[in-house]
Amino acid sequence: NVIVGRLIPAGTGGATQRIRKIASDRDQKVIEARKAEAEQAAALVAPIDDVIDLDSEHGLVDTYESRDL
Repeated sequence: NVIVGRLIPAGTGGATQRIRKIASDRDQKVIEARKAEAEQAAALVAPIDDVIDLDSEHGLVDTYESRDL
């Protein structure tokens, strides 16, 4: 390997590649964690219509308190 007239010893880029791989893996973990947090936050602010089907039984939810005793 000769660059600009100087001999570059073989294997000198191995350490740099290892550091890049470690950094890339670490960054991917951070990205995945932030994506999961964003999905959880989006689920919290989702409209209630998505959770409860308001078309069934006139939008009423059957609870213990709503039953005739």
